[in-house]
Amino acid sequence: PRSGPAGVVLNGVPTSSAAQRSANALDDGTFQITGVQPGNYDIEVTLPPAIRSIWSVKSIVAGGREVRDAPLTFDQGSLTGVTVTLTDQPTQLGGTLSSASGQAATDYYVLLFPEDRALWHERSPRLRVVRPAADGTFSTRDLLPGKYRIAALTDVEEGEWRTAAFLDS
Repeated sequence: PRSGPAGVVLNGVPTSSAAQRSANALDDGTFQITGVQPGNYDIEVTLPPAIRSIWSVKSIVAGGREVRDAPLTFDQGSLTGVTVTLTDQPTQLGGTLSSASGQAATDYYVLLFPEDRALWHERSPRLRVVRPAADGTFSTRDLLPGKYRIAALTDVEEGEWRTAAFLDS
């Protein structure tokens, strides 16, 4: 039985300025998105609910580069040869946040972001904010490989952590 189609979505960058375009993957795994207007786009892959707990997106590569690391620019023509690779062994990063006295520190936000400023963009899958559990543990999965910085913050406004100005601070 089919678990539902996988989908590929192009989101305009900035999000409010361009239409979203999407397509479902065909039975052979190929996909085609038409009607893309000139502009910058982020790409994301959605997996069917029945397999999300086992499989995750390892990479989305075109022209030898991970296309989630910077918006795709469509000015004319098309982009072919995009390869989406899935894995059943996702990356995972976790830790424990505690106070100087050793107590679980739960009233914080844990921010993970790449060391390389070139990878900071609004929809980057490399930017994460997680909250510690009651015992201070935190975790996230499916981070792309690379060097990251981590910060414990007391207050984070919705979405502000996705801006370069905030990350610089």
